[in-house]
Amino acid sequence: MKNETRNITVVVSLTIVILLMAIIFFFTHGFVIALLFAMVGVPAIFITLVIALILGRRMPAEEIKIKKRELESITHEFLEFKSKVSEIGREFNVDIDRAEFELKSVEAALNRQGCTLRGGEVNYNEGKLKKTKLVEISKIGKEIKEITEKIADALYDAIREKINWYVKEFGKLSDSGYEVENAISSLNSILGSAVKKDLSALEKLGSDATEEVKGALEGCLSKVRENVAFARGFFDVSKANRDLELAEGNLRDDDYGNCVFLLDKLMREINEKLSGNFREYKSGLLRCFSDILSVMDEKENEEVRKLKGVVDDVNTPSEMKLLIGAFNDLVRELNELLERMHGEIFELRDDIRAKSTPDWFSMEQSVPELEELPQDIEKLPKVFEKLYKELRTPLTDLRDKTRVLKAYPRVESMINRNLKERGEVGTDELKVKRAELFMKLYSEKHPEVIYDDARQRLRAESFEPLKPEERFVVQVKIRDAKSGAPLNAKVLVGKKEHETLGGELNLKLPQGRHTLRVLADGYASKDVRVNVEGDTETEVEVELEEVGLPEQLCGDMEERIKGQMPKLIPQVESIFKERGYVSSKDKINIKKEEYVPCFLFLWAEENENAKFVKSDGECMVYDVSRAKDKLVNALNGLQIEMFKGESYRFDEITSFMDLPLPVEELKFLLQEVKDDARLQYYIEINENIVKLAGRK
Repeated sequence: MKNETRNITVVVSLTIVILLMAIIFFFTHGFVIALLFAMVGVPAIFITLVIALILGRRMPAEEIKIKKRELESITHEFLEFKSKVSEIGREFNVDIDRAEFELKSVEAALNRQGCTLRGGEVNYNEGKLKKTKLVEISKIGKEIKEITEKIADALYDAIREKINWYVKEFGKLSDSGYEVENAISSLNSILGSAVKKDLSALEKLGSDATEEVKGALEGCLSKVRENVAFARGFFDVSKANRDLELAEGNLRDDDYGNCVFLLDKLMREINEKLSGNFREYKSGLLRCFSDILSVMDEKENEEVRKLKGVVDDVNTPSEMKLLIGAFNDLVRELNELLERMHGEIFELRDDIRAKSTPDWFSMEQSVPELEELPQDIEKLPKVFEKLYKELRTPLTDLRDKTRVLKAYPRVESMINRNLKERGEVGTDELKVKRAELFMKLYSEKHPEVIYDDARQRLRAESFEPLKPEERFVVQVKIRDAKSGAPLNAKVLVGKKEHETLGGELNLKLPQGRHTLRVLADGYASKDVRVNVEGDTETEVEVELEEVGLPEQLCGDMEERIKGQMPKLIPQVESIFKERGYVSSKDKINIKKEEYVPCFLFLWAEENENAKFVKSDGECMVYDVSRAKDKLVNALNGLQIEMFKGESYRFDEITSFMDLPLPVEELKFLLQEVKDDARLQYYIEINENIVKLAGRK
């Protein structure tokens, strides 16, 4: 019922009531009272009716305007929000179904309040607005805010899901040979970042991810373009070119899914078509590197080894151009090496001539003319080997002669001392490289001395032996500092070494002051100063402190050796991987030979299955698992007579294993494998014998 109708009904009803009351007053109080009551009551009712009608027409209109303004404001904000959600969905190609579901629930709520959304149009139903209370519109505004927060959550989840999808797709590209690890890392970083869940923050999140994806895909397209161009020399690439054009179009249209699919397909097809050529070329190239490295000096092959490492790391046919690049770099490096050797030969010749040396010393050897090395994997090693060896021979000779000239003053003093004491000196006594050259030079500068070329000895014609120097006994006793027990040790006097037996040694030394260096396995070395006097007996007691293996091997060298480890480890790991062990007898390119035991110990400490052992001055690191396998195979390969069994010495067992383990270490391994399920025999371990007691 409308307000106007309701008001009129009320007034008419009141008028009838007043007239009835006036009739009652007429019969009870008379005509005057009844007339007065009617004259006052009826006009009052009509005046009230007019006021109600005026107010009834004015108030609803104002209220509707207020409601409409409030609803328009809410609707405007909602439409902006809805437009932004759709824009994000289109721009970042994310699933917004959940967000759209929530948006429809908002539209339904607005429709209930009198606002209808159709396409881009907004219509308001005044009938519904009149019935709707203002408080209900405010309430729907709060509800819409809560729903838009849910929509933002849904959008956030959709964007994260899309980024996860990108990461998964980029994993496929990585497997097929693209370098997208940095992009994957960046996308994971974006996923892990804290994001405020409003549309501007979500838009930035999607924008950051899309920018990363687009940049990575552009890099992939660049790479596959190069590979397709390279593959043109091996197979028909017309189909690959069409797929490449499609992938480029997909990227321009922001269709990243199809772009990834085509990139993956392209690289896999290239890998498949090139696989045969790749395997053949790589194996030939590795043979080429091995042949060249076997010829080169260790000090000169570092760059070649690096290039070989590049070849070793290339495992996908699509990267075949890297192998060709490595070969071209190899040829360039070898040409430069030969040019350096050639140039050094002439420089050294000029230096030696400038020092006015005898004719025989500066005699020139023939030097081959340089030629460009062939760009052929099969021919290169042979041509290089020929040129390298032809240059190496004169270069080595000239380098030796240069060192001889530089060291001659010092060696001349050594020769003088020997000739003065004994009248002659041999090459073996000088302990220098190319000693015969020093002697021949000495004989040139000292005519009074004769050089016997056949015996390689210098002899002073006018030599008269001096009276032998008187020597005196020095008694040395060596003990363990803790227990006092005698220790077998080595005593160095200068460069001369003496062995002690039972911890005691009698030395014969000339009068004067001497320094004794005492060394024993497992103990810290010690230097002792001794003053030998002719008239008294000299006794020296030395106590040695026991130290751990690291201190024995490394002492104060550890930091210096750690600095060299990065460049040594690849060489040692290569030997270790090939043989299952590495020894101090192996040629390790370390600065000083005495560093080797410490280096091997430190390296073994960093490798879980590697074990360091030291025996009789030799150190080795071996792979425990491989050693056990070798031992089981060796034991299973031995022949025994059933029931009688067979005995083998430890050294026989190690020879079957091709692993030079010391006795104590072999005992340890035998104990480790004696219950091994793979072992076909029962074994008994004695002091130096292994007995196979019968088949299991």
